[in-house]
Amino acid sequence: MRALLRIAAIPLLLVTAGTLVALAIEGGWSREALLAGMLVFTLAYLTVCEALIPLEPSWRVRREDAWPDLAHLILVNAFSGVGAVAALSITVRLHQAAGLESSVWRDVPIAVQAVVAMIMGEFLPYWYHRLSHGNHPFLWRVHAIHHITPRLNSLKGSWMHPLNTFLNAFTKMLPVLVLGFSEETLVVVSVFSLVIGYLSHANIDARTGLLDYLIATPHVHHFHHSVRPEEARNYGTNVMVWDLLLGTYFNARRRVGEVGVQASPGSAYPRLDNVSHQLRFPFERPHKRSAPP
Repeated sequence: MRALLRIAAIPLLLVTAGTLVALAIEGGWSREALLAGMLVFTLAYLTVCEALIPLEPSWRVRREDAWPDLAHLILVNAFSGVGAVAALSITVRLHQAAGLESSVWRDVPIAVQAVVAMIMGEFLPYWYHRLSHGNHPFLWRVHAIHHITPRLNSLKGSWMHPLNTFLNAFTKMLPVLVLGFSEETLVVVSVFSLVIGYLSHANIDARTGLLDYLIATPHVHHFHHSVRPEEARNYGTNVMVWDLLLGTYFNARRRVGEVGVQASPGSAYPRLDNVSHQLRFPFERPHKRSAPP
């Protein structure tokens, strides 16, 4: 049973998400209700999988993580919405000013649109993410909140500084909106971005195979959280296409070792239970530069 679940866990989640989004589009469900429902369903599904097929027992959700997990869950969803609204506002102005047309996608099936939109929408977030791990101290300190946890599970997908969350959502939605994809396509992209975002951090021992080269599976994304610089690559948050094309893809036939950050003297990262310090951290002047892994 466990062996079957390891094979089926991720495909079943993706197929279920696709089925629900198709029903939502056909039934005219509100986008907000669909995303809220998918958030609850995805976290519940992954929590069950983490209990049945855990990758690392010590990464299980802990009682002391309850407050920071909840705080980041609320913040990441709130600022994702703000980023999407900002992208929409700028897109409307661009369309009005430049007279951009969106009819090019009118006869293209939604499934094809969604794949293209996921790829195009990942381009700017990929570069923002990659720069955050480069020689940019402020960007790293904004992004570091996502990496300070020494254990990974589905709830850790929400551990983001609000500014990081806003920029992720803004840079993802702006090109998708500017290119004029249909409203239905935006719904599909939003749902799968949410599902894969939490899936990629899940503490599950799943067999992923070819999926490792298509989406950010737990196996490949866990390497991104490695403390070893040669492994901390894979900057795609949902799809792997830009990592494969631009030479930043990393995979290995083993699980990741230690995850988290290594603080240098005088530049300690915020404690895991201190959310207020995590929010202030990017704007504090470090005694010494905190370097990304």
